[in-house]
Amino acid sequence: NNGSFTVANNNGNGMKIEVYNLLGTKIFSQTTNDSTTAINLGDVAKGIYLVKVTINDVTTTTKITVAN
Repeated sequence: NNGSFTVANNNGNGMKIEVYNLLGTKIFSQTTNDSTTAINLGDVAKGIYLVKVTINDVTTTTKITVAN
C-alpha cells in the first residue's frame, strides 16, 4: 500500500474515519456522508497504521501497511 485506500459505507449513514500511527498519534481524520471515500495519506513514513471507522457508534479498526 502506498498510503491510498478506499473506505466503503453501505448503510447510508455518516461515518468518521481516523488514522493513527502505532504511537497513538492521529495523523488523519475525516467525517463524511459519502458511501465511498478515497483516502490518500500522502507522504507518510513507511510503517503500520491503524484505520478506525465509526458508523452509528460502532467502531471497526483495521491495520494497514504503508510501503511507499
